[in-house]
Amino acid sequence: MQGKKTCIYCGSSKKITKDHIPPKCLFPEPVPKNLITIPSCEKCNQKFSKDDEYFRDVILMREDIFDLEGLEKLRNKVIRSLRRVESSKYKKSLISGSERVNVFTKSGLFTGKKTTYNVDLNRLRNVINRITRGIYYKKEGEVLDENYDVKTYTSEDIAEWNLDSQKEWIVLIDNLFKKRFHHFGKIFAYNYLLAKDDPNASVWIFNFYLKIVFISITLPKKIIATEDSLETD
Repeated sequence: MQGKKTCIYCGSSKKITKDHIPPKCLFPEPVPKNLITIPSCEKCNQKFSKDDEYFRDVILMREDIFDLEGLEKLRNKVIRSLRRVESSKYKKSLISGSERVNVFTKSGLFTGKKTTYNVDLNRLRNVINRITRGIYYKKEGEVLDENYDVKTYTSEDIAEWNLDSQKEWIVLIDNLFKKRFHHFGKIFAYNYLLAKDDPNASVWIFNFYLKIVFISITLPKKIIATEDSLETD
């Protein structure tokens, strides 16, 4: 188990700094002073920063959060950054594959058009996995067991599961929603449940900008590996 002077992600004791959970770049100014901080080495922090920015930028492009109060300044900051010459390659990759698509209600009524983007879900999951590990460490006072791993799902992932799996998760998620969430303004909120017989096994729900939901679980690596193989069959 790592101590307070070692990185919770890699175990290094060199150049220990603070990793903010959730990432500071997700917040408009002024950034809340009560963000969770986790001991992290400088190397890990630098490695995380690009994924954090990508996570923020693709979420800010979503039309369903466009009118959320307080995000205009943050969105303008991102736009100014993307206008820099050195950001041209990143900007192209960010908006590649965008297209306007027709939107229909479940009954088939046309409601208009919206813009969709190709998103690197692995990069988004990397951010959620780190947030899970960071808050787990803060809440439980120790690093997630090395034989356990984090697996992250989007709401779209869950919608594609078979009915039996959905029922089990709906019960867990419903229990999470009944508990009081931990809020950081309108930008981020989370809740979690630990398994009664195994404190390293847990389920987490994260809500960003009041709209975007991710769910993560911590389970033994061998169980996650089995689930991954079933999903790819």
